[in-house]
Amino acid sequence: MQTLKTLKECPPDGFTYTHPETGHKTEATDPYTWVEKAKEHRRANGLPIPDDLFEQMQAQLCSRLPPDLCTYQTGDPQWVNTRLSWGDIMDVAKIYLEWSKQGKPFVSQEEAERRAIICRGCHLNIRVQGCGGVCQTIAKMVTETKGEHKTSSDSQLLNCGVCHCVNSSQVWFPLTMLEINDSESRQSQYPISFCWKNRQSPTYKTESPA
Repeated sequence: MQTLKTLKECPPDGFTYTHPETGHKTEATDPYTWVEKAKEHRRANGLPIPDDLFEQMQAQLCSRLPPDLCTYQTGDPQWVNTRLSWGDIMDVAKIYLEWSKQGKPFVSQEEAERRAIICRGCHLNIRVQGCGGVCQTIAKMVTETKGEHKTSSDSQLLNCGVCHCVNSSQVWFPLTMLEINDSESRQSQYPISFCWKNRQSPTYKTESPA
């Protein structure tokens, strides 16, 4: 597992850990408070406290931190850059154009709900930053295309740390369109154990538009 090189300095945006079972984010400015708060949350929700919880927390955090802040081992997951770029917006534009050409199809409410529940508990369900006002305007336009389509998890959905898509919108799009920009490198960054966008994941499931 990846581990922090030092515990004496607070990482950018603090120590954060998302509990997969609940989607709750435990945050702190020092590692000791961080771990104790995580244990408190797990006890309060009847969740087990594994012996290697601290190591798991560090590994998850390192997946979002610049690689020079952590120690990696062979086979560790790749670091995910969580800053928005102009290229990300161009990727979203390609999806939007293809979606429009296909008649703006959505998946079913049931499928969108399933995806949203997975996203809300993902440690890469985060806020991304960068690219400025133009990017934000385009992103807002894409977000609004889903109109009245909503899930019960919308209030907990942010952006995907891998593709930087707005999660509350992308859960409604058919996979054939979301995969337009997917490379093997990007695919490898989606968590294989649970991400509905990773083709090797047990949660990956194609569905015809509703």
